[in-house]
Amino acid sequence: MSSHFVVLATLALAILFSPETLVLGLILSSDKKVPRQAAYAFAVGAILGITFATGIGLWIAHASGATPTPHADHWPGFIVRIVIAGALLILGLFRAVNA
Repeated sequence: MSSHFVVLATLALAILFSPETLVLGLILSSDKKVPRQAAYAFAVGAILGITFATGIGLWIAHASGATPTPHADHWPGFIVRIVIAGALLILGLFRAVNA
């Protein structure tokens, strides 16, 4: 069950921080009358919606009886993931600083 939670939580965060969601939040916060309240309401709604969708996904995974397959942990695969993550982080920081 924990592997399902990790996958769904990762997808939920990707959806929550996607550019489309952030642009919608910015549009809602540009309201002239109550921008702060609109932004807070949008943030709360987005978090509750993602939490609800993640809960449904976890329920479906549990109800289907899906169990994670055991796998062997290997250092080379982990090292490759760390190198790729570090390269993407450095690239993102480089682009953010030079923007």
